[in-house]
Amino acid sequence: MSYELKHITLLAVLLLSLAIYVILKTPSETSGKAENQQNSVVEFTLNDCLKVYPVNPFSMISKNQNPYWPAFGLDLPELEPNHTQQQEIEVYAKILEYINKTFEYQKDTENTWKTPTQLLRDGGGDCEDFTLAFICYSLEAGIESNKFRINFALVDCSGTEGYHYYPEVRIQHNGEEVWLPIEVTKNKDKNNLKTTDPTYYLNNTYPSIKDLCWMNESMIGTYPLK
Repeated sequence: MSYELKHITLLAVLLLSLAIYVILKTPSETSGKAENQQNSVVEFTLNDCLKVYPVNPFSMISKNQNPYWPAFGLDLPELEPNHTQQQEIEVYAKILEYINKTFEYQKDTENTWKTPTQLLRDGGGDCEDFTLAFICYSLEAGIESNKFRINFALVDCSGTEGYHYYPEVRIQHNGEEVWLPIEVTKNKDKNNLKTTDPTYYLNNTYPSIKDLCWMNESMIGTYPLK
């Protein structure tokens, strides 16, 4: 075999070996990347959060926009301006009981925010709809809007991870101001995450893997809180 032919043969073998290596290696690398992406929690930017809240639900719950919340069967008191925190908690308990008994969980893949009127029309909704209804009914009872925010988080439901909206209410606890998570979504019952006791998560840990975004009456923000 000539010198040139030996070099051509060796080059062909090297190219063939490289091709086999790429074919065998690429799937495992891709699989590893996908697995790492799945197991890692994405950091949300403010732009991401703006997509999470496609509308400002607090603009939907202005009392100037009645009737957004005809809560048939929900008998709420009209709280006085100097009402107590215990009275607020009693209102929250009534609302949780009402939502739990009245509505069914209906999965929405388009992240459409229903008003309480639409929720009643459809007989159900999902987490953002129940969250909005909870805040609407609370405002109707006379609780101040600055005591609410809407949280968006990655949560663990008995081993199954998913993104989730839920309300938080501002209360005084042990001499400190805290944000109390409240579970309002009906499909969480099977995992024992939902309770009609609004103070449940004062003594229990909410199953949030990572808090991502929040919205109050005037702004949207990311975690950690600045």
